[in-house]
Amino acid sequence: MKRTPAESHQDPTVFEKFLEPVQAVVAQQEHERSRHHNATFTSQEFFRLLMDSSVSGLPRIALLRNPDLATGLTPPELHLRSVPRSTLNEAFERVSPDRFRAGVVFLLGARTLQTIPELAALGVLYCMEGSLFPTVRSLRWAEYKSTCQALKRHRCLELNRLIAGDILVGSGKARARDALRQLRRTGVTSIADRGDVCVQLFPDVLTAQAHVLFRMKANLTYRVHTELAGPLPTAVRGLFGNVTEALISCPNDPFPHRSRLVSFRVGKGSFLLLTERNDLTTYQVIVLSAYQWHAELLFRFLKRTLPGIHLINHAEHGVPIQFDGLLIVARLHL
Repeated sequence: MKRTPAESHQDPTVFEKFLEPVQAVVAQQEHERSRHHNATFTSQEFFRLLMDSSVSGLPRIALLRNPDLATGLTPPELHLRSVPRSTLNEAFERVSPDRFRAGVVFLLGARTLQTIPELAALGVLYCMEGSLFPTVRSLRWAEYKSTCQALKRHRCLELNRLIAGDILVGSGKARARDALRQLRRTGVTSIADRGDVCVQLFPDVLTAQAHVLFRMKANLTYRVHTELAGPLPTAVRGLFGNVTEALISCPNDPFPHRSRLVSFRVGKGSFLLLTERNDLTTYQVIVLSAYQWHAELLFRFLKRTLPGIHLINHAEHGVPIQFDGLLIVARLHL
């Protein structure tokens, strides 16, 4: 958004410094976009408005949709102007989600964030998690059940830097295994829980030269080919019981894969972990599976710390924009 000569001499606000790492991408997109002769609400203004709503909370954007309420209640230094609800909704339809996704991708690669050395030594690790997000019944495209509507959000957490990698948004009936196929990356180990995986995923992931570490359901059917010895460090042996390890194959696997199965108990819970990474120790496999819980903590951060529990726009085109905006804010915080 252009600034007046008087504004250009003012010191930048904290909000402007906060957005600085991504401003060049937003300005370039505004320069390249095709313009409608009636459009007065620019994509840069739209971007700033969404960023402000994620930083300050949704009440601010509610004010800005009502010019009478916004007068005198929004800091003039932010240069946020109120817009009618119809104009804001039109912006969600007009602005491509790819523009916000470009900001997400740029921030993922542009900043050198501190990594955890012990995890970096094990390669790039992605924790995957899917969860339902209840919505109003009028959201017809978010089909789930006859009695309710819901979105399915599939989240990807890059464990090495503890940073949000991606979010896919679909209807409540969207399958987690399809999201895992989209989120797979060459050389990356995908860590997922038992509700999100199946044996049929293995060929797709391995074909992409990616890796898997899946927690499987207790009713997994398999054939043991080779028993393996997987001793645990002395300091943690008392935490785990019935630790076994073997090379196995599954009858419903369309390809003759030999996978590594680690089985153990913690308290009253039994765990089956399936992976093709033979370079990891038994203890590393167990610990990496436990880290998958961090994807749930990411969801809680986006939902509770950032205002990701309420939808600003209900259009199928607009919902991914809001969640990509939350990812941008989360990365700018880092």
